[in-house]
Amino acid sequence: MPSATYTPGSGFGIVGALATTTTIIGNIHEIRPNAIERPTIETTHMATTGGWRTYIPGDLKDAGTIAMDVEYNTQIDYKALIAAQTNETYTVTFPLRGNAAGAATKTFSAVITKASPSWPKDDLIMTTLEFKVSGAETYTAATT
Repeated sequence: MPSATYTPGSGFGIVGALATTTTIIGNIHEIRPNAIERPTIETTHMATTGGWRTYIPGDLKDAGTIAMDVEYNTQIDYKALIAAQTNETYTVTFPLRGNAAGAATKTFSAVITKASPSWPKDDLIMTTLEFKVSGAETYTAATT
């Protein structure tokens, strides 16, 4: 994928297995973070008293889906991103705050499951991207 210019702020890039640099997908306007879920297993039985169902936590957690609204980038083939059908490593770099020397980051493995462009009459051309997260995420706090 070709590289794109990005101004300071929140950045989002792709780092593939053989890549040595990050490619910016587009200027981000909104990130809708994932909700981490853990299933429950019902343990209610015929002798359960009190009139309430009972549960225990399941072992496997689901990291959910992350959605982002980005400015449409004509250098990126969004259909090819979905057609690849492979997990890639993604990193969100958060804007610097206060006296921070280094930005906070969130890194995760995911597959892009949706790319939905929007071409309004009098506004920016945008694309909503959805990522199904696979496994645990890594959050690195900002440095001072």
